[in-house]
Amino acid sequence: MSNHLTPLQNTNQKRVENLLRQEVKQKSAKEAIGSIFLEVQFAYELCIWLGVILATALGIWFYVGSYQEKAIVKGYLDLKPALLEVFPRSPGLLVKQWTYVGQKVKKGEVLFKVSSSIDGTKQEFTAHLNKLEQLIAKMEQDITIKRQRLKQFKQLLVKHYLSFSQYEAEKRQLRAKEQDIEQLKVQQIKSKISQSYVIMAPITGVVSEIAFQVGSYVDGRKSVLKIKPISAKWLAKLLIPVKQLRFVTPLTETFLRYDPYAYKRYGTVKGFITAETLHIAKPSSVSRAFNIEEPFYEVNVKLDKPYLYWRTFKLPIYHGMTLEAVLLGERRALWEWVWSKVG
Repeated sequence: MSNHLTPLQNTNQKRVENLLRQEVKQKSAKEAIGSIFLEVQFAYELCIWLGVILATALGIWFYVGSYQEKAIVKGYLDLKPALLEVFPRSPGLLVKQWTYVGQKVKKGEVLFKVSSSIDGTKQEFTAHLNKLEQLIAKMEQDITIKRQRLKQFKQLLVKHYLSFSQYEAEKRQLRAKEQDIEQLKVQQIKSKISQSYVIMAPITGVVSEIAFQVGSYVDGRKSVLKIKPISAKWLAKLLIPVKQLRFVTPLTETFLRYDPYAYKRYGTVKGFITAETLHIAKPSSVSRAFNIEEPFYEVNVKLDKPYLYWRTFKLPIYHGMTLEAVLLGERRALWEWVWSKVG
């Protein structure tokens, strides 16, 4: 074979030799220089600006921001002053009932039927009539004495030993006694004529409590039920410890959480502290029920609405229902709060 190369082959051989020389040169250069690392300069200016912005925002929030103290106290619904008690006319057994707690009733609506003809109540019914007769006899004696005394007063008045006002006062007492005995006689006649009667609502309102059920004996010494008038105020009593009295300001808004209804689910009811009902309370069964041993004040709160509204339902509330009240205190700036703590 010939050792001579063609021009094309000679050109290719030179290119290969040039490439090999460049790789050798680059490798030799790297070995001479060593490893190369890329160093990135830390952005100090950016961090400084971010810090300034953050500090400025915190300063503005600290100066403009505020907080409000709050206290949670115990209490209960006190509807007793507004409740009207309904008593039976005469002793007997409740044989029928047409009402229930929470029902809205109208004046004159029939609520119960009472029967005095049941064998088990004859003895009590007779005793009731005997008691009426004895009371009427005693009042007749009092009226007789009053009449005789009035005649004596008239003679003294003529002789100017007695003032006219004293004579008129004695005369009014006699008339009052005569009216009382007439009412007792009417009650006696009604009791003898009728062995059963109905109890009707004396006013329009909402039935708040029912003390007796069908089959119970009633004698007139205790009310059968209590009705709350529609126009009456719904009040709650709060038991405020002395150390939390600073939260109490007349007409201040408060929020009530009823114990039977979890407030996280059913919400709260808004109320307003009344202006005339702050007074110190004495230890009682109420304070013992709430385990309150320190001195406390009673504060009345007027309810915004006489029920708890949940979704589309109106949940009823009743007399004596326990609750918690959230009292809001003074709103202060954050820097004032920090300054008071530091000082």
